[in-house]
Amino acid sequence: MNTQINQLRRIISMLLFSLSFLMISSCQLNSSKSRELLSINNEKELIITLDSLFVELNQIEIEKFNYTVSENLITINEQIRRIIENVNSKESLKNLELEYRKKSHSFLFVLSPDGKIGVFSWYTRMNNTGNEIKNIALIQKKDKVAPTSLYGEPIMYTDIYQLNTNLDQSLYLLHGISDTPSDSYQQLNSYILRDGYLEAIYSFPNRESQISTRLAAVNELPKHLKVLGNGSKINFKHATDTTQTNYSLVFDGDKFVSNIYED
Repeated sequence: MNTQINQLRRIISMLLFSLSFLMISSCQLNSSKSRELLSINNEKELIITLDSLFVELNQIEIEKFNYTVSENLITINEQIRRIIENVNSKESLKNLELEYRKKSHSFLFVLSPDGKIGVFSWYTRMNNTGNEIKNIALIQKKDKVAPTSLYGEPIMYTDIYQLNTNLDQSLYLLHGISDTPSDSYQQLNSYILRDGYLEAIYSFPNRESQISTRLAAVNELPKHLKVLGNGSKINFKHATDTTQTNYSLVFDGDKFVSNIYED
C-alpha cells in the first residue's frame, strides 16, 4: 500500500514539474516576442528584422515526404505576423515602402498610391497545411492603421492600382500571382474602403469582385492578364477559351466593361 502511495506521489510530482516547466517556457517565449517587438524602433529596423526572420524560415530543412509541420516554421511565421500587425500608423506605411524598395526581399510589400492600403505577402513553407501563402493587409482607419484579412485564396500581391469612380470613391485593384507546386494563376481583386473597412466590390463583368486566369507558365503573364496604365484598362484572356479571342476590360467610372479584340 505504501509503495503505491509513494509511486502516486512521484507521478504527481513529475506532472507538477512538467506543468511548471511548460508555464515557464511559455512565459519566456512570450517575453522573448515582446522584447523583439519592443526592440524595433523604426521602419528600417522592422524591415531588417523581417529579413532576418525570412533567412531563418528559408534555412529550415523540410523532409519531402514528411506531412507534419515543423514547430520552427509555425513559430517563425507567427513572429512575422506579429511584427507586421504591430505597424500602427499611415506614416509608418509610407516609410516601410521607402525602406522596402532599397533592396530585394523574401517577401512582398505593396502600397496603394494614396498610402491607405498596404499588403504583405509571403511563402510560409507550410505547404502541407494548405497555407502556402500568407497575406496581411494594413488599412488606414482615421490616423491609425489596422490589420485585416483579404477575401479569397492568399496570393502574392505585386501591385495596387487606384481608380476614381463616378461617386468620387477610390477603387483599389489588387494584382497578384500564385506560383506554387499545386497551381499557378494570376488574379485581380477589386475593393473600396468604407467606414474604415476593406470591402470587396463587384466592378468586373457578371457582378464579380475578382478575375483570375490559369497560367501555363509564369513567363506567359503578359499574354493572359495585363494591367495597363493606372489600372483603367485590362487585357484579359478567359482561362477556358482555347481560341485567340481576347477581352479588353475598360473602366467606365462605375465598373469594367468588356470589349473583344483579336491577337
